[in-house]
Amino acid sequence: MKEKWIAYPTILEGETVELIPLEKQHFEELYTAASDKELWELIPTDCSEETMLYKTYEFALSERETGNQYPFVIRHKETGKLIGSTRFFEIYPADRKLEIGWTWIIKEFWEQPSTWNANYYCSPSALMY
Repeated sequence: MKEKWIAYPTILEGETVELIPLEKQHFEELYTAASDKELWELIPTDCSEETMLYKTYEFALSERETGNQYPFVIRHKETGKLIGSTRFFEIYPADRKLEIGWTWIIKEFWEQPSTWNANYYCSPSALMY
């Protein structure tokens, strides 16, 4: 098992959204948000299918336990709704290095101000403003 570099629970908060640790209790609401097939047109894993979403996010939780990934849900602060997810992966504590990916948000937020840069892929850091 890898050293766990990111303490659990870690919450990242900005003015518009907060990134909160993924939990099983989020799966149903996340599936509702992910059910739009258009979200997955350019992504190899189609989480608009319930079985695939549950399998993908169960794996993300198990990877958090090993220290390999840290999955988040993206909660819109104004409405309290989950609008997507993202995760840290390829986590290397010794090098203080990680990647950010597996990011998606619902279509409603694709046309937000340009600072969001939220087409099919959006940067969680941009959402924090």
